[in-house]
Amino acid sequence: MNEETVVRRKRAKKGMVNSWEWARQNQKLKRMKGESYKGLKKNMNGKYVLSVRREPRNMGPGCNCLSSKKQKSVFCGLVDETKRNELFKTCWTKMDWSQRKVYVSTLVSG
Repeated sequence: MNEETVVRRKRAKKGMVNSWEWARQNQKLKRMKGESYKGLKKNMNGKYVLSVRREPRNMGPGCNCLSSKKQKSVFCGLVDETKRNELFKTCWTKMDWSQRKVYVSTLVSG
């Protein structure tokens, strides 16, 4: 064999991997922010693929329970809709899972 016919393969450059550009990580980030995302589903081959469309997080209706109206120790009726909306947006857009956990635990005092 001649030296001219031998093709040498170049090694790929080693560098930092930006894992947030991967599709699965993008969906994870969208889920953490409360946006719509694609969930995982197991296909026929036994592999997981991003195929299930999930809806974005929505704020539920306010509390209309009778116990908040009758009892003085229950304060769920004191939070108005604008404050609830502000808390919801702050929690889902500006925080990650661990920050949300601490935030909610400070809001709810037992």
